[in-house]
Amino acid sequence: MKHGHSPGWEPEEIYTFADYVVKKGERFLKPKFKRLKRNNELVYGVEGKVTEAVLYTTSDTADWGRDNYSWQPISMRFSDSKKIISATLPKNAQAYFVNIIDSKGHIYSSPMRMVKKNSY
Repeated sequence: MKHGHSPGWEPEEIYTFADYVVKKGERFLKPKFKRLKRNNELVYGVEGKVTEAVLYTTSDTADWGRDNYSWQPISMRFSDSKKIISATLPKNAQAYFVNIIDSKGHIYSSPMRMVKKNSY
């Protein structure tokens, strides 16, 4: 998201969050990290109706300057109950985050996490 007032006014997700906080409105979706399995499978829990989930990874975190890195999308798998999403973390990943999309097309992101070198 670009910096400034106008870019901050555009996403509907911001108003959903504000209504939740101020007016006790509809709860926004939030992917919650659960664990990293031995086979490098990331597992997240979700509450609510998620229509799509995408893991984004990057393999180069040497320079976080503008446009100096790229995020690679990986579609995540849903459990039968649809309350668990998962994806395999690539071996070269250095950082990652998850985006989930609800039935209204609203996008919610997890915090970015750095990969611990000894996690493999």
